[in-house]
Amino acid sequence: MAWKTLDPESWQTAPIATFGEGLLLTASCVAAHNTMTVAWGALGVFWGKPVVLFGIRPSRFTFRLAEEGEAVSLAILPRVHRAALTYCGTHSGGGGEKVAAAGLTAVTMPDGGYGFLEADTVISARTVYSTPLQKEGFRTPCELQRWYKDGDLHVLYAAEILNIYVKI
Repeated sequence: MAWKTLDPESWQTAPIATFGEGLLLTASCVAAHNTMTVAWGALGVFWGKPVVLFGIRPSRFTFRLAEEGEAVSLAILPRVHRAALTYCGTHSGGGGEKVAAAGLTAVTMPDGGYGFLEADTVISARTVYSTPLQKEGFRTPCELQRWYKDGDLHVLYAAEILNIYVKI
């Protein structure tokens, strides 16, 4: 499989549509990696760097890996792989080989990061900042009541985009 590397500043995408469809986030540390679906996030510039912002709940297996390591990747899959996104969003990676069970094929990207053969685009990044959401930070109670009834608030991450790969 061949990938073309794009400069993050020249990449043309629709961030709201990109996250709205869902992406596969893979967090990696020295010992392991795990993939989960994310559908909330943002693409932009922070601290003069191209970044991707995303959240992980502490209850997720991926959270531990994101806390232990800096390497993350986000894979954008075509709509035909919607079932794989659903599977990776509803099954834990702590109990087995989730990627194979979802019908996906893991690949090593040119920079050594983690991607999927089925992806159209893979964003390779490294986390540079994280902070937990706090109840006191919500200006209106509706989001807190709707999304966090169980108290499992996301930790927000900012990751510097290092490379963007598109399938050719």
